[in-house]
Amino acid sequence: MVDVNRMTVKVQEALQQAGGIAARRNHQGIDVEHLLMALLAQDGALGPALLEAAGVAPRAVRDALERELARRPQVRGAAAGPSPPSCSRSAISRCSTSMPWWLRRAAMPPACWSAS
Repeated sequence: MVDVNRMTVKVQEALQQAGGIAARRNHQGIDVEHLLMALLAQDGALGPALLEAAGVAPRAVRDALERELARRPQVRGAAAGPSPPSCSRSAISRCSTSMPWWLRRAAMPPACWSAS
């Protein structure tokens, strides 16, 4: 299990924001797309600058994320809402295969790089 307290404040905020994005969309879980959307929306975020440096338009990524999230099934009722973010090694491993290495490393301090 990864200690959330070892993550940077920005990563902790992004995890909370990803949960909020998932909840507002009535998604049952928090996925990489929710997290990436949160990282791109943060004040002073490195994500948009890194995308631009790689020749990718942040707006195009946001639009693609919006389309993907709109396709997800919605859950309503008493049991609706995202499960809390999982910081287990398997969850980080699953996310790390979907997220570019430069975005993972930009969001985590060097001490956490080996956990991903």
